[in-house]
Amino acid sequence: MAYSDPRIFGDIKLRSASLSTGACRYVTRSEMKRGFDVLLGLAVLCAVWPFLVVVYFSLALQRRGPNIEGRPVIGQGGVEFSMLQFRTDTESLLGRWLRRSGLRYLPQLFNVLSGQMSFVGPRPLQIQDFDRFPSLAGLYMQSRPGMSGPWLVSREREIGRISQARLDRAYIKSGSFLTDLGILCRTPFVFMKRA
Repeated sequence: MAYSDPRIFGDIKLRSASLSTGACRYVTRSEMKRGFDVLLGLAVLCAVWPFLVVVYFSLALQRRGPNIEGRPVIGQGGVEFSMLQFRTDTESLLGRWLRRSGLRYLPQLFNVLSGQMSFVGPRPLQIQDFDRFPSLAGLYMQSRPGMSGPWLVSREREIGRISQARLDRAYIKSGSFLTDLGILCRTPFVFMKRA
């Protein structure tokens, strides 16, 4: 199971419901990370849902058709899914602002809540990347792709795909909960600079 190395996060022993037998189980880092994603995802969604609704209907006034699109990517275990984002292909002020600010990716909150993505993880691997860089497939299938990650907050984020894979490999092998918190704290500043 991804993110389960006790050296990275440490297993936390919890008593099971059967107290009479004294049985215990361990919560892995993967389970802790998933729980954090769900709690934070619900909190963020409650805070931004009015913004999501306003943006969706504002885009609907500018173009016909669906205003949320899904890009096919490969997730944990090699499962293909649609990574959601606002459709901003119209050259409007709103569309350009959503692209620059990174807010077009907010619909990915639903990918996080469904368990397809995580708040922090390796860069989502598109299907064409499997064909171009088959050696990367095994690496990226080990964990859920992230809305953010070292590939985004690093100063090296504009470099090539292979170099980005080096950052993701280091994260998968030695990332921790504190690493995730650090990346989450730095992510808004990255988008603020772009906006």
